[in-house]
Amino acid sequence: MGANPGWMSDELPDPADPEQSASAAWTAYRDQFTSYSHGARTNRLSYQSARIISLTAAAAATVSAGLSATPWVTASLGALIVVLEGLQQLFQWHENWIAYRQATETMRQHAIDFAAGVAPYDSADGRDRLARLAVLRRDVALRESGGWAGRMRSAGQGSGPVGA
Repeated sequence: MGANPGWMSDELPDPADPEQSASAAWTAYRDQFTSYSHGARTNRLSYQSARIISLTAAAAATVSAGLSATPWVTASLGALIVVLEGLQQLFQWHENWIAYRQATETMRQHAIDFAAGVAPYDSADGRDRLARLAVLRRDVALRESGGWAGRMRSAGQGSGPVGA
C-alpha cells in the first residue's frame, strides 16, 4: 500500500494472506478496480476541462461582443461552446465519471472488508472469502456495463439521421 492510501486513491489494501493476494480472484478484482478508477479520473478530467473551457469561452464571447470585436471572433467562441457541449452529450463524461467513481468506491469498501476479514468476508475458509469477492466483482461489472450501455443509448437519442 502507498504512502497515502486514502479515499479515491488508486490503491487497495493487500490481503494479509499471500496466497489470497496472489490468487486469480484478487488479481482480477484489483485490475477491475484500477480500470474503474482510471475511467473515473479520465472522465472527471475530460468533464472538468470541457466545462472550464466552455465557461471561459462564454465569458470571452460576452467581452468580445461588448468590445465590438470582429464577428468571426465572437462566432468562433460561440462555436467552441457548441462543440464542447456536443462532446459532453456524446461522451457523457459527467455521468461516466460518477458511475465509475461509484463502482470504484464500492469495490474499495469491499476490499477493505475483505482485507480486514469482516462480514461478509469473515469466513475462515479462504476459498469462500475469495468466491464472495469474485461474485461482487462480477456483479459490479455487470451493473456498470449495463449502466454504461444505457448511458450510451440515452446519449444517442435524437442524434440519428432525420427519419431514422
